[in-house]
Amino acid sequence: MANEMKDSGRILVLIDDQMELAHAAPLFCELPEGWKVHVSGSPEDALCRLNQVPFDIIFVDLKAGPLASTQFLHEVWARHPRTIRFLLASQMEPDLMVTCALGPHQFLQKPIDAPSIRAALERATLVDCLYREPSVQSLVSRIRTFPSRPTVYVDVMRELRSRDSSPQVVGELVSKDLAISAKLLQITNSAFFGFSQQVSSPADAVLLLGMETTASLVLGIEAFSRLDDVKLVYFSTDQVWKHCQAVANSARLISENISSDSSLAHDTYTAGLLHDIGKLALAVNFEYEYRHALNEAREKNLPAWELEKQIFGATHAEVGAYLLSLWGLPASVIEAVARHHFPARELAGTFTASTAVHLANALNYAEASGQSGFPEFRLDLDYPAELQLQENIEQLRDLARQSTRSSETTQLIRRARPEPTPLAAEPAVRMAANLSPNGWWSRFRALLAA
Repeated sequence: MANEMKDSGRILVLIDDQMELAHAAPLFCELPEGWKVHVSGSPEDALCRLNQVPFDIIFVDLKAGPLASTQFLHEVWARHPRTIRFLLASQMEPDLMVTCALGPHQFLQKPIDAPSIRAALERATLVDCLYREPSVQSLVSRIRTFPSRPTVYVDVMRELRSRDSSPQVVGELVSKDLAISAKLLQITNSAFFGFSQQVSSPADAVLLLGMETTASLVLGIEAFSRLDDVKLVYFSTDQVWKHCQAVANSARLISENISSDSSLAHDTYTAGLLHDIGKLALAVNFEYEYRHALNEAREKNLPAWELEKQIFGATHAEVGAYLLSLWGLPASVIEAVARHHFPARELAGTFTASTAVHLANALNYAEASGQSGFPEFRLDLDYPAELQLQENIEQLRDLARQSTRSSETTQLIRRARPEPTPLAAEPAVRMAANLSPNGWWSRFRALLAA
């Protein structure tokens, strides 16, 4: 896959607390043999090691706190800019999130475990390639409002990972935040899900939605609300949020009908729900410029992302992908968000979350074209032939329509489903996407293949 982790390289772990180091060091030993892990107990020793040999990745956790760790990572960045940097911390305050984003560093939530380290390495490879684009780096460096990782979502995910997790406990966690629980109930009772009974408590919502869908919705609600703290007259957060819900539901329906992989369907739903979060980041941080971009897009009848590229040098998709990387979301979700505007021909020959979100977004805009001020959207059907999407476009279009219909139709979303009948058989060999030779994604794939 495009987002598979590198299987070799050098890792430096700097933890100056002996107890923390004793806990963390064995976890890094569980990585594949190709990774050479070096452990350091002081900043001075770590810098000395970095000066002696190149390291691919560094993880830092200093007793002095996250700010001191971030300052050290800035020094590493200045001396060794190609080293991917991770801050280990229990929480991330908004001001520190901004500092990390300007680094650029990434954040790994404590307590860590071996799977989270592997996921971090996979995510780092993807995001580092994206961030090295000068245009993206320049844009992110100008952003000052990068919200911290949503706290209720962190609590819910921690409960999901526990052996004795339950919908009741997840419901109680959501209930602690009145605004989030109210929004969750509003969404659960909406036509998007179309339940026959009225849902009156977060616990009932979790039971009906499922815990993973609840977690994705909580993340989306928190993310949008934090960036929407600054009310913008010219920008409708509600319109973006409704579009994201429609895309998320469409993408999941498409995924469930093409693939039997439940984890893929979940990543697809999460990516769809967050694929336009970068729009809010741009609107909040660059009010004048972004208003101009939206106005010009309407006048020229073009998608907003084309004007974003012209004005900012990067799009909301790239900004959103970087923000989600700081929050520690899976690489497949980050990839889908980053690529949802890419030409269809640049998708892989196997079905991924990127394919589902790209297709759902295009179909949703095509369906909404001419309504609510959306510009005309030319549907791009130039997908890799092995996906066989062109032959089934009408079936896929019907699935996308289900996400915006009344409750009578949208009951299909949560109805017990038969075993899915794939639209296209899974290829025996993963086919490389027909990528444009000069795009950053092409260079990323070439890097992985090297």
